Amino acid sequence: MEEVNLSYKEVVEKIKSKKINNILFLTGAGISTSSGIPDFRSPNGLYSRLQKYNLEYPEQIFEINYFKKNQMPFYEMDKEFFSNKPHFTSAHYFMAEVYRREQLLYVFSQNVDGLELEAGLPLQKLCQVHGNYRGAKCSKCGFKHDIIKYKEFVQQQVIYKCESCKRGAVRPNVVFFGERLDKEFAKNTYKIAAADCVFIMGTSMQVAPFNLTVDKISKNVPVIVVNRDMVYLPENKYIHLKNDIDDNIEKLMTDLGWDFPKIERNYPPKWFSGSSTSEKNEESDEEEEKQDKEKIYENQEELKNIEQKFEDLNF
Repeated sequence: MEEVNLSYKEVVEKIKSKKINNILFLTGAGISTSSGIPDFRSPNGLYSRLQKYNLEYPEQIFEINYFKKNQMPFYEMDKEFFSNKPHFTSAHYFMAEVYRREQLLYVFSQNVDGLELEAGLPLQKLCQVHGNYRGAKCSKCGFKHDIIKYKEFVQQQVIYKCESCKRGAVRPNVVFFGERLDKEFAKNTYKIAAADCVFIMGTSMQVAPFNLTVDKISKNVPVIVVNRDMVYLPENKYIHLKNDIDDNIEKLMTDLGWDFPKIERNYPPKWFSGSSTSEKNEESDEEEEKQDKEKIYENQEELKNIEQKFEDLNF
């Protein structure tokens, strides 16, 4: 990818004047942080409440082989997830507003919460790469089940056995570690090359094969990263809007002259609400940026190895 020299102000002007009309989004968990979804690793997070199950590491709860042996940790996590009733954030609203203004090409999301749809994004413009909670199925035979009934069993903390084979446990249509990504991902990645502007929001782009989508971005297309941390993009410079995602998105919509509702933020305990820019001094910002660069440098070789493994995949 060739270097793009557009400034933030120039990108804003091009969006305002509709000279940019095919905006594509690549998103991750960071855009839902302020929605009320509980985080996993904070002192009061979900993992602390699941330690009684003796998980070897937090991510084990998302492994399909572990789920087949022990469903209760995942069911308990889902009960917490359903009880929080998360609400869409300013980032979700922004994507839906881009659609309403007829400037959206497509959204690839690594999130399963579906808050993009709540904000007004139509399903045909969204690919939830890691699945969704719109349906459920048997983990053994694949028989489809009603998600509402699954939620009822989760609420009662009773394992829902398949109504067809009577043996497998019912799970939502999310992608567990060890399973293939949603087929819509491979089916729609061709759209990336048609984008005239790309927003990367709430993701560090370190998980393969999702991170390989950046290689499909056309030359001379502006890339705006809205994320607390820096992102490693091979041979490409980008506009980095760091610190709080909602703060940056609301400023962007203000700069665009777009009206937007005041959306209440409900951060997990380890996060803060309000403007991070005003709460951090320049020295701490510089130190944080230095650490980010060091972390990215350390990950470059690992990412190259991952890319080598997936280079023969046909997305």
